[in-house]
Amino acid sequence: MNTNVLATGAYGSFCGVKDFTLIRTVARLLRELVCCAAEVLSTVIAVFYTLRHVHTATRKAVVPAQ
Repeated sequence: MNTNVLATGAYGSFCGVKDFTLIRTVARLLRELVCCAAEVLSTVIAVFYTLRHVHTATRKAVVPAQ
């Protein structure tokens, strides 16, 4: 027997929930939200480091050599 079915069955009977559609939908939404947040965070970090690099390179180019 599938262990996921056993775990879900135990969880459902413990909470008195017989329909697991809502639980699965919420779990799927949370998983998508976490993945989306990770992608957004990765993009923000990449943009931050790119802008920081450009700013540093520009500042070094503008300052005259001594």
